[in-house]
Amino acid sequence: MGGSDWDYRIVSTDPAATAERLPALVAALNPLAALWDPLSSRPVYMIVLPGAVKADLFPGLPPRPPAGPLPEVTATALPAIDAHFWDWTLWLGAKRQRGRDALVAAMAAVTTARRHAFRPGPGRITACIA
Repeated sequence: MGGSDWDYRIVSTDPAATAERLPALVAALNPLAALWDPLSSRPVYMIVLPGAVKADLFPGLPPRPPAGPLPEVTATALPAIDAHFWDWTLWLGAKRQRGRDALVAAMAAVTTARRHAFRPGPGRITACIA
């Protein structure tokens, strides 16, 4: 699985205003998926671009409380669920490609990630993403 995983720290005198503008600013890149990470305690705007490229944009906002209850699976929620799935898949693939199999295995075992990534599935987690 090819792919890139880039992290960018955005330096700004007004992180809140920058964060508010991020969705409109990255729209010019025509991302396949874009969303605020619902799982991270650090606010991060995640984008997936053509060519199996993902980027995490950190606008410098303060930490936030952990994610709340899972959203209901509805037609309205499906685009965000789909975007998060592809972001997560590319993240795992990029880590595995770099030989970080232990990290991939550890992340697959994290309860929060499992709950979000695999709900409402049958409850069986695969050990392989290839």
